[in-house]
Amino acid sequence: LKAKSATKKYKLIMEKKQSITIPALCQGCPSQFAEYLAYCRSLKFEAKPNIAYLRGMFRDLFRSQGYTNNHSSLDWDWNRHESGSGEGRERMAAGDGMDDGGRY
Repeated sequence: LKAKSATKKYKLIMEKKQSITIPALCQGCPSQFAEYLAYCRSLKFEAKPNIAYLRGMFRDLFRSQGYTNNHSSLDWDWNRHESGSGEGRERMAAGDGMDDGGRY
């Protein structure tokens, strides 16, 4: 975006961001991302988000996609199980995967 001043440029950027709809922004992503953004937009300024709800929504998505954390000490050390991997699916079904202690 081109503008004659930084102020005008940032205003154009803001207008562009505001004009993009949630479905357009989240096209090709799991529906939980659109749900998350709609939830955030619906919050009043002073409202406190329901963090347990949001974390649960993404935890369920994480598990449904076949990921597990294996209780790693590194939050980003996630492993995806192959679709044919019975062992990983059994551990996830038994509740193993992301711990519920405040981390993914």
